[in-house]
Amino acid sequence: MRSLLLDLTPLRQSRQFALLFSGHAVSQFGRQLTVVAAPIQVFEMTESTVAVGLLGLVQLPFLLTGCSWAVCWPTRWIAGG
Repeated sequence: MRSLLLDLTPLRQSRQFALLFSGHAVSQFGRQLTVVAAPIQVFEMTESTVAVGLLGLVQLPFLLTGCSWAVCWPTRWIAGG
């Protein structure tokens, strides 16, 4: 049963890792909140599903370039190129 639980030892042993982990968690929570709130706000302001769709269309290029950058950059960094 104990092997199914999360090992929190790194969070207890390293203050820097705990700060990094908690900062990342707060950042991800805020990002997900924005992903949900922006379309709701656009719909409430315009009452148009087309405007909500356009918002998604505007966000798409940034999502795709961000994803490709997030995949390529660490690979180059690890490979040393």
